[in-house]
Amino acid sequence: MHTTLAFYKAPGRWQDAAVRLITRSRFSHCELVAIQPQPGGSARAVSASKRDGNCVRAREIEFHRGHWEFVRVGVDMGSSWTKALGEVGLPYDIIGAGLSALPVDIESDRGWFCSELCAYAIGLEKPHTYSPGDLAEHCGLRR
Repeated sequence: MHTTLAFYKAPGRWQDAAVRLITRSRFSHCELVAIQPQPGGSARAVSASKRDGNCVRAREIEFHRGHWEFVRVGVDMGSSWTKALGEVGLPYDIIGAGLSALPVDIESDRGWFCSELCAYAIGLEKPHTYSPGDLAEHCGLRR
């Protein structure tokens, strides 16, 4: 079974608007999803989240209709989930998230941010260089 990524595009909070502005993208967050839910349904997801405990966490998320875009990538779900779940509990990396918006290749070792964790889980090189918009574009979605 292939891995599914979910990209958040709803207005959200001011932080979402800031991420979109800084990264010039329509996406502000991403999740690794166990199965693509029915429209408006829920699914188990894993990501690094500033909102949910300021760390890498796995939980059930209700994917509100129109708030998310989903993309399937040609990576085995079992291997991507194993990699992501192995990072649960590590801190959210706000410095790394900021660095990903810059045209530099500087990695922070302070934890994970959402798109870095998802890029790592699907086996991309230099996962710390991917903002949510960069990762979405890499996976075939319009930025």
